[in-house]
Amino acid sequence: MVRGMVEAPSVEKIYGMRVTVPSLMELLDKTLKGLTFLAYTYCPESLFKCYLDSFSYEISSEDAKEMKIIPPVDDVGDVRLTLYTVGGYSGGTLLSINIEGINDIEILLEDRDIILEKISDNVTLRDFLRMSYTFAWRYEKNKFMRVTGRTVKNGETIEELMKNAMNLRVVPEPDVVILITKHFDELDEVRYETSIISIPLTITIRNTTANVTLTDIVDAFKFGFAPLWTKP
Repeated sequence: MVRGMVEAPSVEKIYGMRVTVPSLMELLDKTLKGLTFLAYTYCPESLFKCYLDSFSYEISSEDAKEMKIIPPVDDVGDVRLTLYTVGGYSGGTLLSINIEGINDIEILLEDRDIILEKISDNVTLRDFLRMSYTFAWRYEKNKFMRVTGRTVKNGETIEELMKNAMNLRVVPEPDVVILITKHFDELDEVRYETSIISIPLTITIRNTTANVTLTDIVDAFKFGFAPLWTKP
């Protein structure tokens, strides 16, 4: 994996080949469906002969504000965006987004065939980044309201659900699956990892707050990613 630049293309030398990595600005207004053709752009002969498997961009909150991805007042942490030249073929990953911070959120979009089938035609990379920031912001807001006792309890907390379990699978809505795993660190402190799966999208909150509820998590998911799907 090589690192691209936000505003200007960069040239990398990989196995003796000069490869031009596009700037993030060049890609922002491409649709997610259009990005599935990265494989043809960077691997014209064969996916097995591709010299560049992925490239990433580090996006600070200030970068995101300047590119009008997030409003000037929001700050959910720095982001690493990785695009995979396999383009989601054969169930592979099209892109991943890592939002740094105490929650440690990873967002994956996988499987080209399902992306082409289920994702709205006009959703761009800029839109998807905005959705990811919005999800993180809404989750943080719900967490804050829960931790400070400013909202009415709306179901069992993650800690209560996992009291006698190490793993839990829940289907809160059609086409949405939530997986919760309990981890213990070296000091026997508990950490909860939650994944929200709605194919082709997977969101993982690696440090899920113990006293949020499934309703809080589903609310953040729907609030952030509702525009992603093709309407029936």
